[in-house]
Amino acid sequence: MNKLLDLIVKKPSPASTENKVRVMNIVLAIILAVILWAYVIGEVNPETETTVSGVPLRIVGENVLESKGLTLLTEFDETVTVVVSGRRSDVYNVNASKLSAKIDVSGCVEGENQVTVQVSAPDKVSKAEARDGDFLVLVDKVVTEDKPVDIQVSGNLSNDTSVEIVGVSEDKISVTGPSTYVEQVSSLTGVLNVKDSVNEYNRNVEIVPTDKDGNLVEGVELSQTTVGVEAEKMMTKTVNVEVVISGNSPEGMIVSPASSLKLKIRGKYDEMKNITSLKTSPVDISRITENASVDVTIQLPLGITALDNGGDPIRNQTDDSVTIKVDFIVRSAADESEAAAADSGDNASSETAGNPDAAAENSGAGTAGGDGTNGEQKATEGE
Repeated sequence: MNKLLDLIVKKPSPASTENKVRVMNIVLAIILAVILWAYVIGEVNPETETTVSGVPLRIVGENVLESKGLTLLTEFDETVTVVVSGRRSDVYNVNASKLSAKIDVSGCVEGENQVTVQVSAPDKVSKAEARDGDFLVLVDKVVTEDKPVDIQVSGNLSNDTSVEIVGVSEDKISVTGPSTYVEQVSSLTGVLNVKDSVNEYNRNVEIVPTDKDGNLVEGVELSQTTVGVEAEKMMTKTVNVEVVISGNSPEGMIVSPASSLKLKIRGKYDEMKNITSLKTSPVDISRITENASVDVTIQLPLGITALDNGGDPIRNQTDDSVTIKVDFIVRSAADESEAAAADSGDNASSETAGNPDAAAENSGAGTAGGDGTNGEQKATEGE
């Protein structure tokens, strides 16, 4: 009977009891750690800090500046980064959508201003500040000035043609903006695109503000952004000039231009293409007794301009004429006759070398010519 009871109620061994105690201690330690952690997180809730990026930034008070004739020069980013502090449970759920930031520029004056970013956050957040809390804000006065319009021509044209601007609807246009930017504007530039196949232009051309180096100036407004432009295709060419002679050379002399005369001219393409030569007004050579440079007037068709060697308009010209100098050379009539006779004799000898009949005829003619010349010389001497 006692053996049976021993089997039913078996006493644990000392080793088995020690293992159970160890396991129970471990479980108890884990339970206590979880309870402590829950207490710290849920009840103590320590202070913490986090960074939230992408918080929208608003600029307020610009209308106040405008009423004072001022404007902002500083450009701001659309968002800022905010540092948030508070209980962990309160800070944990804060994101950019629950924050806002603004800069109030209503109190700024012309020049440099130090302005602090104002951040709005949920009430439970103990502190919220922009990481870059202070901004240097530049403020300038608004001015309006008239600037000149400059129309430039662009395109591929043949060497003897060009396009000339003959009219622009506005020669100056008002530019408004911060004085710093308006002062940079040198001109209002527009580009007229041209080509050889078009002779006349009447277009609206867009203009933009540019500095002295041709770079675009931003941050200003124009009273208008286009101008009407009229332009014409022009031709440049060099033509012969016929010197018109009046009167007779002084007795015993021969007066003539020293060389052929040419003139560079420019005008509308349609009018220029048919001009092949020009004439001077009559030059009286009866009073020219020695080599001399004489002022002569060349009649110019309407709208035609005479050019110098550099391609610039000759100064002393009117709408229909230009005055230039022509070199006249004076030669002795006797010397000229002898030279002509010598040339004629040389030509006759050459032409009749193999033809006796032709030589006889030319010999007779030469004699007659010689008699006439001798008689003229005697008459001159008698006088």
